[in-house]
Amino acid sequence: MSAVEREYATKEEEILERHKAEIAALGSRGNGGDEGGGGKEEVEAEACGDRSNQEEANDMAEDPGEAKRRKAQEKARRKREKAREKERRREEEIAEELAHAGPSKRELEIVAMTEVYLDPRGLTIQEVEADGNCLYRGVAEQCLDLEGYVAARSVCAEALAEGEEEYAPFAETHGHGSYEAYVEKVRNSSEWGGHLELRALSHKLRRTVVVYSAEAVPLRIGEEFTDNGEEIRLSFHRHYYALGEHYNVVVSK
Repeated sequence: MSAVEREYATKEEEILERHKAEIAALGSRGNGGDEGGGGKEEVEAEACGDRSNQEEANDMAEDPGEAKRRKAQEKARRKREKAREKERRREEEIAEELAHAGPSKRELEIVAMTEVYLDPRGLTIQEVEADGNCLYRGVAEQCLDLEGYVAARSVCAEALAEGEEEYAPFAETHGHGSYEAYVEKVRNSSEWGGHLELRALSHKLRRTVVVYSAEAVPLRIGEEFTDNGEEIRLSFHRHYYALGEHYNVVVSK
């Protein structure tokens, strides 16, 4: 063997020995050896780095349309969150304003009516649904022979038709065309009723109707029927609902 060949063989053997030593050291670290305690972490870090690189590569390779869609979704999400936060702050502001606003017109009206007219008589307000039929509901609830507001409307319409000469001069027929059309509106619509309708009901039912309000002394309709049974008692409110005037029932406490 020539000198060159011997030198080549020697270097090859040194390289092989060094590789074996490196492989053995790596195996020792992988098995939790004391000398290679940080090897596992280094391998895991390298693996994480590989995954991060892969994710970056995937992002770079992402379809432009999909990226645009995800960006739009994120923008919409942030917009919704901003709107919800704005609404929450507004609700807090409203609550604070209401807390410092003092009693409402509705509350003042009820307090005045209660303290002056209802409490001294041992009476209280019982709420009636607000749908245009409140007057008729209130009357029907206090008449055993009337099954609901529809029956009360029918009785009122009959009284108005029978007493046209008495009631027609006071009927609000504008928008109805004629007195007969007005009577049919009373019978079949949800149009609000008032003083004239209470007069007709009182006469037909032969019952006294008493209307309490915060603005005046109790209004008594049909006092000639006082001995015919318990009074039909209602409360009149201008500010109970935002829709306007409203009737509730007045009952004993």
